[in-house]
Amino acid sequence: MKILSVNGSPHKEKGNTYIIVKAFLKGAKRQGAEIIDEIFLQEKKIGYCRGCFMCWIKTPGKCIQKDDMKEILNKVLEADVLLLSTPVYIDGVSAQTKTFIDRLIPVLRAHFTLRDGHCRHKMGEKKMPALFVISSSGFLEMDNFEPMIESLKRGCL
Repeated sequence: MKILSVNGSPHKEKGNTYIIVKAFLKGAKRQGAEIIDEIFLQEKKIGYCRGCFMCWIKTPGKCIQKDDMKEILNKVLEADVLLLSTPVYIDGVSAQTKTFIDRLIPVLRAHFTLRDGHCRHKMGEKKMPALFVISSSGFLEMDNFEPMIESLKRGCL
């Protein structure tokens, strides 16, 4: 199993989120998983999605922006598992994680489908890996994760 770790914490290796990620990856390696890469979004140059839809119209499956996302997306598509980690910020994911998720749009089709009673984009030709999420929060109550989990479920590719 090939795992790609994408860490959206602005604190990188010094944050609480990474403490959990590190333990997860150690256990996965012990069980024979191959860690493709550990990407810290804070270190990458990833522009915001411009909403230009060139990735659907002019260059299907490819964003026209010239930044680090092209290389990251190739690694995502190579993985069996995408380990996405982020702290909970204002009931959601970190800004770095949100930008990363928005830039996954090239793997979707422009057309919609009805899924669980909601209008969603169809998947493109490329298969996305299974999504595992690790998160941390400074709040004590477990329900502080619920808005983020719901958002990720709705947008889950």
